[in-house]
Amino acid sequence: MKSLDGLMQGCFLHEKLNQVDRLTQLISRFMSLPLENRLWPLVRGKHLILLTDDTQFATQARFMQKPLTQYLNEQTELRITRLEIKLMSVPLPKKRRQLSRKTVSTKTADVLSSIASGIEDQELQDALRRLAQIN
Repeated sequence: MKSLDGLMQGCFLHEKLNQVDRLTQLISRFMSLPLENRLWPLVRGKHLILLTDDTQFATQARFMQKPLTQYLNEQTELRITRLEIKLMSVPLPKKRRQLSRKTVSTKTADVLSSIASGIEDQELQDALRRLAQIN
């Protein structure tokens, strides 16, 4: 049975993934910044789009567009005429609100129970009784 690498050799996807890795390494070396998992280069003909979530890299790359383009053209067979840097935001996990269960005093529990006994709505009555039981 062939390995996964053996199956992918010569495949269009394999070539594109290698191109992305090579561009990321070259750009990282040129900018002297560790960009692994922070930079995603996209090649569209002679147009190179650099997607990043690193604000420091995006700022530096915008100032270094011309020298970076020249360097990439020297190091690769790509003839890039346009370089675009796009800063993308990575969705952050939402923080869950901490529920703080406070105890109910005996007096408050008695008041809630007496209110619950005077209410006809069964669902509201059950909710007030559960609230009165928190101690």
